[in-house]
Amino acid sequence: NEQVKRPVNIARAVIMFFAVGIGIIVSIWLVTMLLYIFRRIEKVTDLVDNLSTGEADLTIQLPSKEEDEIGALTKAFNRFMVKFRSIMTTVKDSEGNLEEAGKTLADEISNTTSTIDQMSGNIKLVNGQVKQQAESVESSSSAVEEITKNIESLDKMIQSQAASVVQASAAAEEMIGN
Repeated sequence: NEQVKRPVNIARAVIMFFAVGIGIIVSIWLVTMLLYIFRRIEKVTDLVDNLSTGEADLTIQLPSKEEDEIGALTKAFNRFMVKFRSIMTTVKDSEGNLEEAGKTLADEISNTTSTIDQMSGNIKLVNGQVKQQAESVESSSSAVEEITKNIESLDKMIQSQAASVVQASAAAEEMIGN
């Protein structure tokens, strides 16, 4: 019995040794793979975190050699960064264009304000001239009225003189006739 148990125990010990050895090797490999995966995920996380601060380098690209899910995530992130960099360049260009348009608009507003001020001055000048002209017309109208009154007065005097001459003439004829 001893002789049968001994080889079985040795076989059992060898199997256990190999099982423990394989278990340790698989555990080390598993831990190594998990650390590798976590480091790759951490790189993506750190880069996204860096982007969220607003001070990130938009030229960064993550290396992507693997064809697994994390590799696909990394490739998608790199495509996003290219598009985001393009959008930011467009935004910066638009900012410059808007700044230039703002300056042009400010200049145009200044020119318009100057023109309006000049037109206002001209309107005031014309208004003064119109008032002066109205005063002159009023003065002329008063003079014309005075002349008309004088002419009417003169006409009355002439009619009175004519009546007196007619009366004097009739009186003279009557005296001559007597």
